[in-house]
Amino acid sequence: MEQNKEAFVLLADVVNSRRISNRTAFDKKLQAAITEVGKTYQNAFVLPLQVWKGLDEVAAVLHSPTELYTVISVIQAAVVPEKFRFVLVKGEIDVVPQNKDVRSADGAAFHQAAEGMQTLKKEGLPFSCNTGSAMWDKAYSTQLNLLLLLKGAWTERQYSIYEAYKKSGRQEEVAAALQVTQQTVSKTLQAIKAAQVQKLEAALQSWTKESLNG
Repeated sequence: MEQNKEAFVLLADVVNSRRISNRTAFDKKLQAAITEVGKTYQNAFVLPLQVWKGLDEVAAVLHSPTELYTVISVIQAAVVPEKFRFVLVKGEIDVVPQNKDVRSADGAAFHQAAEGMQTLKKEGLPFSCNTGSAMWDKAYSTQLNLLLLLKGAWTERQYSIYEAYKKSGRQEEVAAALQVTQQTVSKTLQAIKAAQVQKLEAALQSWTKESLNG
């Protein structure tokens, strides 16, 4: 086992998990999201995303927050209408298992993240971070929280239309894939201000990379 590595611990916890009506369906959606994240962003992780401690918690260790928002977006889009809250902490990882199982990892960063999760629950916000830079944390968490709160008000259909449109960029294809009319797609995208949200997401990603590499 590798020891004493500084990295970014990500913890995620389901909001009001006891209210989940169909546990089996939720678990399938979450596992699908974990698999997608693992394949698409495998280079972003020291230890890949995995269910952690309880069925309603997931954890991972990242090299950096560069792809954090896209990872969070995949998870959240997959489990709608349920929601996750997320905590990111930079710190020491005392134990990094060779089998890449985050459940066997340990270190101060995990304990700090767990404490941060308790604070986040009291605040009622979807995200917090502690990377050692108060200015960066404030700027990043403000941008990410605003986007998550905005998208958190969307319905499952609105989410599915938005995600499908981001991938194809063509309303006709989205309508055919989701078996709705193009008019429905167009009205939905306008209602959720999809174009503006996409610009804000792109700006966040650009700022994140520039701020971390600068």
